[in-house]
Amino acid sequence: MSEFEAKVSPGTKHAAASMRGDDSVVEEKVRFFEKLASSPGTYSKQSAFHSYTTRTTGGEWFTKSETTRISTSNNISSPPVGFEAYTAKENIIQELPVEPSPVAHVPIVSSAKHANNLFSQSARTNLQEYLPQLLPTVFDAPNFDPIADAQALRKAMKGWGTDEATILDIITKRSNRQRQEIYQAFKKEFGRDLISDLKKELGGDFEDVIVGLMMQPIEYEATELRKAMKGAGTDEKALIEILLTKTNGEMQRLVDCYNSLYETTLDDRIRSETSGDLQRLLILAVSCARDEHSFNPEKAHEQAMSLYNAGEKKLGTDEETFVILLGHAGRQQLLAVFEEYKAISGITLEQAVKSEFSGDLHKAILTIIQCMQSRPRYYAKRLHKAMEGLGTDDDTLIRILVSRSEIDLGNIKKEYETLYGCTLLSAIKQGETSGDYKKALCAIVGSA
Repeated sequence: MSEFEAKVSPGTKHAAASMRGDDSVVEEKVRFFEKLASSPGTYSKQSAFHSYTTRTTGGEWFTKSETTRISTSNNISSPPVGFEAYTAKENIIQELPVEPSPVAHVPIVSSAKHANNLFSQSARTNLQEYLPQLLPTVFDAPNFDPIADAQALRKAMKGWGTDEATILDIITKRSNRQRQEIYQAFKKEFGRDLISDLKKELGGDFEDVIVGLMMQPIEYEATELRKAMKGAGTDEKALIEILLTKTNGEMQRLVDCYNSLYETTLDDRIRSETSGDLQRLLILAVSCARDEHSFNPEKAHEQAMSLYNAGEKKLGTDEETFVILLGHAGRQQLLAVFEEYKAISGITLEQAVKSEFSGDLHKAILTIIQCMQSRPRYYAKRLHKAMEGLGTDDDTLIRILVSRSEIDLGNIKKEYETLYGCTLLSAIKQGETSGDYKKALCAIVGSA
């Protein structure tokens, strides 16, 4: 096993300097990029990493005190298919918030099966199988002037009637970071709360889209959780979608935000609104119980066998076995378990779950399985379901498009077209949305 020195593009330091953090953090990240290079057993491809932005919910690469190494084995004979790295404390997250421009060439090393040989058990955290290129659909607008935008929005809402076209054009064509600047400029210029004014002037689904875009992403998801558990009944599908698709880092930020906004903690609220095995899965997620810091490929066969014995092999289903494993194991571990299960059973774990479970627990377990394999593909399926048949699940449609627009909506679009043979944009245009609401959704999605 050898560590290697780097050859990086001239723009690397500039890109790293654009990331959030103080000077010491930036320097640390610059040093990380300077250690990226090719070596025996590796090959280089265009980096999927882009500069970190504060307007997303994705999470940070490293904490301030951490150092990062990239290592590889010199005797790998199989084709290199995965990107593997580690930090002293925190795993590299599944999918990173990004800007549109790549900044470096990243070495691709062995697949996750070789991960156990790369680092000692005590030092290793969750090893990322690959670093995907995330494709947002909403970016910073060029020549941005927050004061001019604030004045235009005030004019669009002043007096009789409302100029929805101006509101739509400004809000959907600015990044969330820029919208926050507009919010502050509006308050300073006119002494008014922009979101409150928008709520007074707009209505229906169009209002939900515009107000959702104006909120900070983490706050938006927290309010969506509150909405799912408010009043009579509970929207379990929304809880599953939001809570079972997060990494520990993403979840901790969401929990902190929710608890700061509302009197009841998220944990307590979930316990009061749900029950049984679904509640247990959700509480495990909120508690950040998933072990993202270990990977034991040798144990995967044993775990897959326990799932097989708890489901297909017996009369009835031992739900607890599924909940414990799927609620605790990290992504790399579960991917290995999925492979072993198929070798044991002859069918995928997803197929087995569809025949063994029903109701909300069925949806919850499938969500975990699908997200571990590909979050964009999971969201593409959710969007398709929201629009198929008579009627539209507008809450789901809005929530996914708004929350993923600056993270991976471009990836979701690609998965949608692959799965269903038509573009996401055309599906929205041909669907049952209309008016300014439809225009807003299409603006977020962008061109086909």
